[in-house]
Amino acid sequence: MTDPLLPTALSIIDLVAALPEKYQPIFGHPELSGDSARDCAERLQLILRVSDHLEGALGRPARVLDLGCAQGFFSLSLAVRGCTVYGVDFLERNIAVCQALAREQGLENTVFAHGRIEDVIACLKDNEYDLVLGLSVFHHLVHEHGTDAVADLIGGIASRIPVAIYEMAVRDEPLYWADAQPQEPADLLRDYALTKLTSFQKTHLSDIVRPIFYASNRYWMIGDDFREFTSWRSLSHAHASSSHMGTRRYYFGEGVMLKRMSLLNPLLEAPNRTEFEREMDFLCSPPPGIRVPRLIGHEVDRRDVWLLREQLPGKLLSELMAEGASFSGESVADELIGQLVALESAGLYHNDVRCWNLLVGESGGVSLIDYGAISKDPRDCVWPDNLILSLLITLREIFDRDISVPDPVRNPLLDVASLPSRYRDAFRIVLDLPQAQWSFSALQGALGKPCGEVHHGWELLASKQEGAGQIYQRTLLNLRDGGLNLQARLNESLSNAHHWFLRASDYQEQLAVAEMRVKREADLQIAMAEQMQVIEMLQADVQEARAITEAHRVEAIRQSMAAQAARAALAEIVESTSWRMTSLLRHSLTSVRRFYRSPGDFARGYMVRVIQSLSATPRLWRLTNRFLKLFPSLHSRLRAFVSRRGLLVPSAEPISPVFGGLGQVGSFGGVGNESASALSARGEHILERVRSAARVKEAE
Repeated sequence: MTDPLLPTALSIIDLVAALPEKYQPIFGHPELSGDSARDCAERLQLILRVSDHLEGALGRPARVLDLGCAQGFFSLSLAVRGCTVYGVDFLERNIAVCQALAREQGLENTVFAHGRIEDVIACLKDNEYDLVLGLSVFHHLVHEHGTDAVADLIGGIASRIPVAIYEMAVRDEPLYWADAQPQEPADLLRDYALTKLTSFQKTHLSDIVRPIFYASNRYWMIGDDFREFTSWRSLSHAHASSSHMGTRRYYFGEGVMLKRMSLLNPLLEAPNRTEFEREMDFLCSPPPGIRVPRLIGHEVDRRDVWLLREQLPGKLLSELMAEGASFSGESVADELIGQLVALESAGLYHNDVRCWNLLVGESGGVSLIDYGAISKDPRDCVWPDNLILSLLITLREIFDRDISVPDPVRNPLLDVASLPSRYRDAFRIVLDLPQAQWSFSALQGALGKPCGEVHHGWELLASKQEGAGQIYQRTLLNLRDGGLNLQARLNESLSNAHHWFLRASDYQEQLAVAEMRVKREADLQIAMAEQMQVIEMLQADVQEARAITEAHRVEAIRQSMAAQAARAALAEIVESTSWRMTSLLRHSLTSVRRFYRSPGDFARGYMVRVIQSLSATPRLWRLTNRFLKLFPSLHSRLRAFVSRRGLLVPSAEPISPVFGGLGQVGSFGGVGNESASALSARGEHILERVRSAARVKEAE
């Protein structure tokens, strides 16, 4: 639906003024950007750096998807540098601003659309975009859909777009959606092979900062080293087991390797940090005689430590042994001892000399790896902690071509008699020395020296003890295998039991649901029956009301028709000649009836009508008045009658002493007709005498 407040004719100023929130600076309009909620400069530098590196790797402009583009600041900033940008936002007023700014800048390589992020992700295609921006938008989806659902959404992005930049909200923020967020924001990025914390950003909502992650399944970015990786793994080798508890990842490119060690696990934070520092120190200043790869770069953030270095050519000895490949055990042993001597000369020791830490080159040369295991501490990392005895076990594994996995410690292969003669005699010579004199240089010096036919009792003891240890080991392995089989069968039984339990639970739940459905249906049927009864009653009432209404309507029509007929008949009678001819007779009969019923009322009414008729003709009235004056008593009574009924009569002649209108007199000494009209005959006679006296007085 189009927002009615956004006609296309509005200016950018009007469009910006219509925004509910100015979240970003307005691109190209610093005069409108002063009160924007977020400062985008630092994030823009990161985005431009990533896009520049990506374009360098691709050899063309990047195609960018901006999810939650707001007012388009990042999208337009990328577009002016040549990127093709598709921006989407849920608020249509934001899109109106973006489109107006793009038109203003003449940017035809941008498309802005109003829509939901979920819908855009669902329609993504492979190789459609190179970079996606998801800055502070996914916490709203987490609040709406949950962590797992949003992690799956982002997984859909990870499988189709190679590089991403995400800004994530955190649980500590004092907002309504905070409790729905995961404890660790990067958990939403679980489907990415590489996630790297780049910075923390302030927001306008609180003092709590939000992390920004670089994420990719294809490229790493360490400093300015932006490179494609072709494979990665969580374990450094096949025998690593879970010793690092998932805190490490190894990424491999062409001739280079990136190692990531997490600092989030409190148990392994210190060991990982220590190993990182050791490897850094060793690679920066290796001792003479040791071939080491070149250190390319490194980074440390709050979550991880990163180390990028060249990768020496070759294959792990443990892998060659697992493949059954051919190699010279003595050449490997001699080069290994030579490197241990070189380290020892520099006061350094490798505490994990194992077959999986020996790299065999194509020409047969051997290199010690795992440089974080090199330090000044002359002890092995597990039993036996003596480095000479630990080397003896490793040499036995090399010549036996069988690696015993530490469970929980290394297999005590301490019988030197099982070694080839050169190494057997060298170990006899060194082990006959006081332990303080045991060293790799002494062992190397003893190689090739005959030891004679001297038999040492400790050798027999070591041989017997090793044989017993192997018996114990085989027995333990058999017991473990039996226990594993038993555990597997128990697990299978438990799984089956759990399966049937779930089936039974589902069946019981289905029964409960069915019973509830049946009960609801029965209740619904009862309710429907009751409603049908009510409906039937209402229908009966309606029918009855309709019948009554119809009867009333028919009766009203009948009465109306009768009234019309009566009025027509009456009009016909009134207009008839007989009605007019009998008018006098009808009036006479009416008068007779009235006289018969009340003679007094009839006489008074008749007198009123006579007076009203006379008063309608003033001349006739005056003649009548003069005539009545001849009869004073009758005149007085008529005047009182007129006064009591308030009849209006014509005024008398001026100065004439007669009463106008049976009660009115001429004007005398300020006394008007109104005041004299109520006088009796005697009063009128007295009034006339007064007037005569007044005239005589005036004449004198």
